[in-house]
Amino acid sequence: MVGLYTSNRVFLDLNPGAGTIYVGLYDSSNLNDPLFTYEFQKYGGPEVYEVRIPSDGTYYLRVYHDVTSISASYFFTIGNPQYTLGSYVYEFDRTTLPSKGTWEDFADLRFEPDVPKEAIAHEITIGGCLSTVSSKRYFRNQESSGWTTTGTTFSYTLAVTDKSRLDQRWEARMISTSTSSHSFTPTMRLRYVAPIIP
Repeated sequence: MVGLYTSNRVFLDLNPGAGTIYVGLYDSSNLNDPLFTYEFQKYGGPEVYEVRIPSDGTYYLRVYHDVTSISASYFFTIGNPQYTLGSYVYEFDRTTLPSKGTWEDFADLRFEPDVPKEAIAHEITIGGCLSTVSSKRYFRNQESSGWTTTGTTFSYTLAVTDKSRLDQRWEARMISTSTSSHSFTPTMRLRYVAPIIP
């Protein structure tokens, strides 16, 4: 028995120890006919299903298999998605930063295939050169109103909200604090949290 709500996306994840296991989802008003039935296999097949909840309420799950010769073990979760942490590094084109000069560029991550769906950044780091070359580094994205200064490690902790989602345009800026020009490849690293979804 579990309480589920339409205001949250609901996912069903099950890892069978052997064979194929079925999960029937029942509304509390009808325990005879499942609303949906999901199939999980030890090898192959989907690992996670998104469950479409018709209305807020109490639901029941029936977990079963149809092979009497196996003794299957399993664990499952249902509710909001599980999350994973990751890191995405974008390399800008190699550049030469003149003495006391400024470098700026952007990364449009909306169409990058390696960006996980619905990932949200929680930290950004502008790198690629020594601190003696540039000790002033900034970033912004399409949701921000102006440039934000990174910390002494050239990182900045972001709020985990939609304004920090990975799939948008991110910009980086470095100002030379060196007395000579230097060539390097600027980088932008975004640490993120992403839901594990189908």
